[in-house]
Amino acid sequence: MTTTGPKETAPADGPFDEMAADLQRLRLEAGAVSYRELVARIARNREERGMSPAAAAVPRASVYDVFRPGRKRVNPDLVGEIVLALGCSEDEAAAWRRRAAVARQESVRSAGDRPDALARGRNAALAVLLCVAAVGLSLCLNYSVSALGVPLYLDMLGTAVVAFAFGPWAGAVVGVATNVVGNLMHADFSGWGFAFVQIAGALIWGYGFRRWFGRGPWRFLYLNVLVAVACSLVAVLVIVVFFGGVSTHSLVAAITDAAQQLGTGLIGALFSVNMLTSLADKLLSGYLALLLVLLLARYGFAVAGDVRARLGMVVPRLRA
Repeated sequence: MTTTGPKETAPADGPFDEMAADLQRLRLEAGAVSYRELVARIARNREERGMSPAAAAVPRASVYDVFRPGRKRVNPDLVGEIVLALGCSEDEAAAWRRRAAVARQESVRSAGDRPDALARGRNAALAVLLCVAAVGLSLCLNYSVSALGVPLYLDMLGTAVVAFAFGPWAGAVVGVATNVVGNLMHADFSGWGFAFVQIAGALIWGYGFRRWFGRGPWRFLYLNVLVAVACSLVAVLVIVVFFGGVSTHSLVAAITDAAQQLGTGLIGALFSVNMLTSLADKLLSGYLALLLVLLLARYGFAVAGDVRARLGMVVPRLRA
């Protein structure tokens, strides 16, 4: 018998709706576990903790309702038990419970307690200021490592910060702005094609952090490796199409020439060398960006509840 759950396309109108959609994805990733099986697993886990069979029983409707959009109230403890029953760790379950608690606080907040137009405007202004600062940070770091001759770029750190904090498309805008401003500073727009590298990184960082890759420390590591691979592929394509296969980074170009002399083809040499530099660059950028977003969340910057939840999953011992 096919179990019917909440629709994936349901609009996220309430504070619990996005969490319900994420839980639904988690259930599907765990093998489309039925609600009946979830109820049985929760009961078994409760009994293992010492509860009697009668006290351990949980209504199937209660479990189903957690996955249903449009809810106004959800039990955070039950959310944690569901996540554990789907095979997640205790740290991940704790992060989900915190997320549910935040959503419940938002749902019961009265209209008079909600931020007024002035507060919303202030938050928007701070977000814009952070995006501008992210562009400046990327350009400053890129200039510094170039001046030192280090085979890194660090021109996507600001892109990663904004992608984590505000979403993939905000990160893409910051990435494109970084590319445009950098070209203006050098009065040379031949490198505009590298904006595609920024966009690729922003989308993978932004979407990945909010989904599977943001549910644990190891998954976050894999996310940065994936960004490195994707950015390398796009960068090699840009170098071949726009620059005839010659890297704009002098040290990278020298290493590529050496690799070609050893018998490696142009594309293979470009990708191999670019992948090495990109892997170090994106790992460093990704973790520095995570630290910056964690500090922003900890010291009062208004980041969304799902971002706080992901921070708690990736860095379970350092609560945002």
